[in-house]
Amino acid sequence: MSPRFAFVLLLWVACTGTDAEPADSEPPPPDAPPPAIDARAQIVRLSMQLAGRRPDPVWLTGSPDAERVAQVLDGLLDDPALGRRAAWAWNEELHLAAFAEDGSRWNEIDIATRRALNWEPLAGVELVVNEDLSLATLVTATEWPANPALAALRGSTYTGSDTEWAWAPYPDGRPMAGMLSTAGLWARHAADATNYNRRRANLIARVFVCADFFDRDVNFELASADVASSAVEEAIRTDPACTTCHAALDPLAGFLGGFGERSEPSQLRPWLTYSPRMAEFSAAAFAPSWYGSPGSDLSELGRMIADDPRFARCMARRTYTWLTGADFDAAPEREAIVAAFVDDGLRFDRLVRSVVASEAWGAEVEHVASADQLASALSDAYALPDGGSGVWAGLETALFDGELRAMSGDTDDETVLVRNSSPGAGMQLVAEWIARSAAADALALDAKRSPDERLLLPTVDSPGEADHRQALAALYVRFLSVEVDADGAEVDRLWALWSATSEDSAAAYAEVLLALSRHPSVVVY
Repeated sequence: MSPRFAFVLLLWVACTGTDAEPADSEPPPPDAPPPAIDARAQIVRLSMQLAGRRPDPVWLTGSPDAERVAQVLDGLLDDPALGRRAAWAWNEELHLAAFAEDGSRWNEIDIATRRALNWEPLAGVELVVNEDLSLATLVTATEWPANPALAALRGSTYTGSDTEWAWAPYPDGRPMAGMLSTAGLWARHAADATNYNRRRANLIARVFVCADFFDRDVNFELASADVASSAVEEAIRTDPACTTCHAALDPLAGFLGGFGERSEPSQLRPWLTYSPRMAEFSAAAFAPSWYGSPGSDLSELGRMIADDPRFARCMARRTYTWLTGADFDAAPEREAIVAAFVDDGLRFDRLVRSVVASEAWGAEVEHVASADQLASALSDAYALPDGGSGVWAGLETALFDGELRAMSGDTDDETVLVRNSSPGAGMQLVAEWIARSAAADALALDAKRSPDERLLLPTVDSPGEADHRQALAALYVRFLSVEVDADGAEVDRLWALWSATSEDSAAAYAEVLLALSRHPSVVVY
């Protein structure tokens, strides 16, 4: 074993700790609530969940208390990173960001434009949250965000500045219902002529009112000798076992004609434009209605969804599960959470406050970082500039490459659609890839800062051992959210690694950054 690897392994094991529960400890009663985390752990959890980064070390100094937690929460709810984190939470339902379906139609656009088309529905989530709009805007907005690349693809007038996302109209006169009218959503969740948009209809029911038709109990048998399309459609209309779902599903699908289908030519343009003729054809096949309430077009559908009490409850359910990992139906505060959300105009920040005040949010349970959290937390720890996607431009692959996301235990937005609930070795490999991709640039950038503004290197020119130890202690809290003494055991181990690595100070710090990035605590909080 090489000395360098031995030191990294020693750092990993020693920093992890070997404390065990006392042999004579009494197990808690089965109905007892889980222990609550302290104020320091609450600050770490808030920062990782709402901003996707480790907390500012200043927040952890001294003895954090409930007042500091409240101040941190207030600040994070005003942080633009909140919208991006909310968008990634929605991606767990919509599976858009890394979707990369093969097909000649996609060869017509470059990778940046393809990513913009994928991100289009999520960009609306980001702006709705950051502009403190009602979440009903997600299904009622008359415009939808575009960046310059997407605006050019749509043919929209771009109203933003530089590369930001800004509200923009669709120029083809489609009925607008927020996200439901976007090309990006329906390019990902395609239908074909024989499906009659039922797949898309179920997506709407599942995502916006938490009423997945696949969760319904049905009991039917389809004769193996009679599976022709015409026979299936007849059964759907007449068999009581089929109409249990289709009486509501098919009229919902009636709203969704007009968007591109798989059965159409392989050119990209039909996926980007809206066809009133196909919308009329779909409405003629199934008279549009929302669970028995007739509607005329997609805009009316959006308004009916927003007015449905299940919409507010579904948004509360999704946010609660995202932030706690717990069962919303078992939450004693669930009715109060929904009521406060409705009373405050369906605003996301009010919903977050209610969930953070719940028993389950403060429970002592381990949360595993998602792919975007891992990338953005390390990008921030390395003090690298945001390239526009929440991470340094050199790390965007960790967000949008399906294989790399799956390796880190996340979804690939195509075949792997559920995140791992426990950390795996793949996360460590991705963290190491991030470190090796970022360390040299981060240290070079930090070296250009004035000494008193450095975030990774010592804050004095010509540093001695004491200065290096202070810098190593600062790195420890920056990466792991744990304050340590410059003369403590944790820094002793980092100093040993630093000293054994190289006579080149930059190379030594690169090895320290690699070791900290691979620490098991980086991927959990």
